[in-house]
Amino acid sequence: MLSISILILTLIAGIKYPGVLLSGLYFGYTVSAISEVPGVTSVYALCAVSVLAFKHVRERSRIALNKLDVAFLLFLIWHSASVIWVEYPNAEVEFAVDFLLPAISVYASSRLLASLPLPEIRILEVIYGFCLIGAVISYLVVAQGDMIYGRLRINSASVVGLSQPLPYVILSAIALLLGQRKHTLYTLALSAAAIILAGYLTFLTGTRGALIAVAAGYMALTYISAGCTMRRLKLRSTALVMVALILFISFDLGISEDGTLSRIFNFQSYGSSEDTSSQERLELYLIAYELFMDSPLIGSGLGAFSFQSYYPYPHNIWLEIAAASGVVGLVLFAIVIILVFRRIRYTGLLMLGWQGPTLVALIIAGFIHHQVSFDLSQAKSLFTIGFIAGYGRMKVEKNGAY
Repeated sequence: MLSISILILTLIAGIKYPGVLLSGLYFGYTVSAISEVPGVTSVYALCAVSVLAFKHVRERSRIALNKLDVAFLLFLIWHSASVIWVEYPNAEVEFAVDFLLPAISVYASSRLLASLPLPEIRILEVIYGFCLIGAVISYLVVAQGDMIYGRLRINSASVVGLSQPLPYVILSAIALLLGQRKHTLYTLALSAAAIILAGYLTFLTGTRGALIAVAAGYMALTYISAGCTMRRLKLRSTALVMVALILFISFDLGISEDGTLSRIFNFQSYGSSEDTSSQERLELYLIAYELFMDSPLIGSGLGAFSFQSYYPYPHNIWLEIAAASGVVGLVLFAIVIILVFRRIRYTGLLMLGWQGPTLVALIIAGFIHHQVSFDLSQAKSLFTIGFIAGYGRMKVEKNGAY
């Protein structure tokens, strides 16, 4: 029960350092896998939101809904309501609940966190939370997991699920190293431990999406932080992303008689020397597209994809939304994304030390991550846009357009 104790300590620490509560939300599935206790994510999410709500009331902060809040709410309502028109007899409200619980809890937590004083300190707490919790949880998974056909498994947990928080642990550790001008022995040791342990676990799980997310997040972080001057740094980060993309599409480029290029990075299917995930994804993409074409305006309903295919989601959130809630869902989601970038630009979040760019980079990494892995019910990094919705006020331009 050590893993559960870590989340309990996170809740206690969150009373003084509320940012760590948001970090803890990312590790619910992993803790459930280690402890074999169901419902960890739900219980932790309820407690985290309660603690943040209490601190919000105590600080006498006020929340005024803005366009991003309204757009996100409309998207949640439409996408979850699409379960109503699923044309399968066994369709359940459970699909909507599985989607709404993480979406609301993470968005609300990050929204409340942004309303507290000293937002740059709150983001710093999130970063430290990722590093500390991520390092400890990664160690526990490596210590207790078993290697099955070259990839790590722990109990009955999904390999992909175990890798979900790892990119954000690694990116947070990198940002902590690069962002602070002066380092203590503690920050150096914590960052190194987080990178090594989370990186090693990423290798053992053999999930390519995690590396793509790290590369994309690093690119975003360097581009934002470097501004318009450090071209060499930008080129270096761009090269890293290009290498990651090449690895992603190089599933079957043989380099020896007994392996493929992807095997160097442990990307292999269980019991096979080849990685078949590219072909599997293409098949899932096609299924999602066919569901979308069956009902392009409103979609085939939330959960229809899992009834139609052998996998619960298509590994791409745009196709997932298209298949479930159609053009209407896609338009609502696109509006949310547009409003996110609008608020990033006009609230000055990118000017909030190195912490602001780091938070934006984490969200961008999550958005890229979910184009190749996971579904919306696991898109915690994407729902962290609640912080962007809650941070600052929109600046008014001279023409009064904003």
